[in-house]
Amino acid sequence: MPLVYGFSGRYLMEKGGAGSGKSERAAAKFLIRMLTEKPHRFVCFRKVGKTIRNSQFKLLKDQIQRWNLSKAFDVKETDMVIICKANKNEMLSIGMDDREKIKSLTSITGAWVEEPTELDESDFNQIDTRLRGYTQNYKQIYGTFNPISEHNWIKGRFFDEYVEQTIKDKGFAYTTKEIPMDGAIVRLESLMVHSTYKDNPFLPAEDRATLESYKEIDIQHYKIYALGEWGSIGNLIYPDGFRILESYPTAFEEELYGLDFGFNNPTALIKASIRDQEFYLDELFYEKGFTNTDLGQELLKMKREDGTWELKDGSVVYCDCAEPARIKELNDLFSNNGRSVDFLPADKSVKDGIDYLKSQKIYSKPSNVNINKEVKGYKWKETSDGKVIDGEPVKINDHAMDAIRYPLYTHSLSPDLKIAFI
Repeated sequence: MPLVYGFSGRYLMEKGGAGSGKSERAAAKFLIRMLTEKPHRFVCFRKVGKTIRNSQFKLLKDQIQRWNLSKAFDVKETDMVIICKANKNEMLSIGMDDREKIKSLTSITGAWVEEPTELDESDFNQIDTRLRGYTQNYKQIYGTFNPISEHNWIKGRFFDEYVEQTIKDKGFAYTTKEIPMDGAIVRLESLMVHSTYKDNPFLPAEDRATLESYKEIDIQHYKIYALGEWGSIGNLIYPDGFRILESYPTAFEEELYGLDFGFNNPTALIKASIRDQEFYLDELFYEKGFTNTDLGQELLKMKREDGTWELKDGSVVYCDCAEPARIKELNDLFSNNGRSVDFLPADKSVKDGIDYLKSQKIYSKPSNVNINKEVKGYKWKETSDGKVIDGEPVKINDHAMDAIRYPLYTHSLSPDLKIAFI
C-alpha cells in the first residue's frame, strides 16, 4: 500500500487481518525515514515492553538484514535500540508498563504502536503528548492492529460510520480535524487503512489457505483475522474474563505451572500462585517457533527478579498429556542439569476443567497481555445454525487458556498435594 509511505499527517491507523503485511509496512516506513531524514527519535510502543522484542524489534532487524543494511545501522540487542550510523537517528523500544521511561521521554518525532487496542485510551494519549515541539520533519503515530472488538475505544476515536463506509468503498479514508489556534487554523490529518492477507503478495499459499479455513471453524475469527473486520464475539466461556489487579500480594502458599506446547502456534508457560484458595496468574513465556530443545534451554535459564530460578527445585509443571515425548525430554534435560523439576502430564478434561475454573477466583494483571487477550475471545464452538456446542471451545488462540487450565484443574484432583512450597 504505497499511500502509507507518503502520508505525513498526525495519525496513521492500519487495521487488518493476520498476514496482511501491515507491521512490515510500518517497519519499512520507519527505516526509510531513519535513512533519509534527520533528526529523528522514533519509539516502538506496546502495552508490555518485553513483547516488543519478538514483534516490532524483530521485524526491524529482519528488514535490515533483508535489505543488506547491516552496515548502516547499529543494533543494540540488550536495550532494543537501533541507531542509524550516518545521522544518529534512533529507534527506541518502550512498554507502557515502564512509566519512568515514558515520563523521561523527550524529542520524540514518531511512534509505532503495535496493537494499540491493547492500550487504554489514556495510554495512547500519553504517547500522543510526547510528540511535541518543533521538528524539521513531520511527527506521526502509526498504529497497526487486528480489530479484535468493535467496542474498543480506537473504533470510536478513529473509525466512525463515515470512515468505515469510505474504507468499504476505497480501502482507506482520510479525515481532517481543524483546530483554531491563535487566529489560525491547524489541521490534524488522519489516514485509516484496511488490509487483509490478499494485500500481501508474499504470504505463502499455505498461510492463505489456513486463514480461509477459519470460515468453517469460527466465523468471528474469520472476520477478524482473514477479513480484517471488527469483531463482535458472543458465547464467551469466561464472559467477565479474569479479574485484573495492578499488583499482587507479596507472599503465596503454593505455585503451580502449566505448559502448552507449540511451534507454529505459541508455546505458553503460565504460573498460578495460590493464596487463600485464590489464583494469581503470571504469563512467563508465550512464543512461536521454539523446538523442544530451544524451549528447554529457555526454561533452564528463566529467573525471577531476585535472581533465583523461576523453576526451582520442587516445582511441578503440568503439560499437555498428548506430548509424552516432549515431556520426557524436558524431564531428562532438567535432571541432567542437576535440577529437580517435574514435568507431568495434565488432566485434559476440557469441560470439567473449565467448570472448575469458572468456580474459582482467578486474577490477572495488565502485563499478562496474551492471557488477557485470549480470555476475551475464548468461546464455545457453534454449529452452522448458531447453536452452542457445550463443552467444546473453539481451538483458536487458546494456548494460555489451556496452560492455565492444566495445573489448576489437575491440582484440584489431588488437593492434598503441595506444590513448590514458598
